[in-house]
Order: sequence, then C-alpha cells, then structure tokens
Amino acid sequence: AERTGRGIALEDLTGIRARVRLRKPQRATHSSWAFAQLGEFITYKARKAGVPVVHVDAAYTSRTCAECGHIDKANRASQARFACRSCGFVDHA
Repeated sequence: AERTGRGIALEDLTGIRARVRLRKPQRATHSSWAFAQLGEFITYKARKAGVPVVHVDAAYTSRTCAECGHIDKANRASQARFACRSCGFVDHA
C-alpha cells in the first residue's frame, strides 16, 4: 500500500466468533486468533508508514465498483474478475 499510494480497508470483526460456524478441527485455530490485536497491528504499522486505514462495512464490498461506487451483483463476472456494468471499470476481483 505504501509503494502504490493506496490505503488499507478493514472490516469490523467484532462478534465474528458468534457469527461464524466452523467444523470441529477448525474451532481451536479460529478461537485462538486475536482479531482485535491483528487490527491494532495493521493500524499501527500503516500509520508508521503513512498509509491510510479505513474501517468499512463488509456488505456488498465485492459487488461495489471502486471507481464509481455502483453496486450490482453482475459486476462480479467471475470469482477472479470484476467488471463494472455502469462505468466499465475492470480489475482483478
């Protein structure tokens, strides 16, 4: 992000353990992960490097165009490709 002049967007992970259902082998790994600490580390390192950090609502982020803000399910042409139906912006999803 520092070299490209872009920022970092983070989702609020509060309550993620209650929202996510996991299989038994995945539970220990998931429960031991420090989500708040990870967010603090990313914010600290980004601030030190002069990179902006923005907290976003995760709803519809994979369908929203980064250029014009148009939201459409059809914007995701495939798992790997994003193509905005409004402005024509194309990028890796």
